[in-house]
Amino acid sequence: MGADPQEVFDRQQISELCTRYASAVDARDFAAVANCFTHDGSLETALPPRTMRGREEIERVLATQTSTVLAAQHIVTNHSYTVDGDTGMGTSSFVMFRWPKAQELPGPPAAHGGTYLDRLERTAGGWKIKHRRIELLWGPGEFAVPGNAD
Repeated sequence: MGADPQEVFDRQQISELCTRYASAVDARDFAAVANCFTHDGSLETALPPRTMRGREEIERVLATQTSTVLAAQHIVTNHSYTVDGDTGMGTSSFVMFRWPKAQELPGPPAAHGGTYLDRLERTAGGWKIKHRRIELLWGPGEFAVPGNAD
């Protein structure tokens, strides 16, 4: 069966969007994170649990609430998205490693794994996230409890 070239292109663009999001979070470039969303997009986080609505709120909250003493690296894979015209939905998996930036700070690296549950929209600027819910599936501490990301 031949794949529809537009759908293949759309899925590639969506995968690249997921990579841009993760890279921007790791770089602590919250304007770039917010730019991954539609103007009225929303982000539900799990560390800590909260919902942000709109690019301005996403950027502001992440900039003020994200640790500056921890470094992070996300690995995003298992992209499974469907496209219907100018909308899409699906999931991708992630592993997030966090560790203290300064060597004098105690503490080993910590890892969490989970799923991004996304609704997407094609815009004049390309594919954007309309809604992203982060669901943590494993990792240390209370945030690893299934269902605690709601």
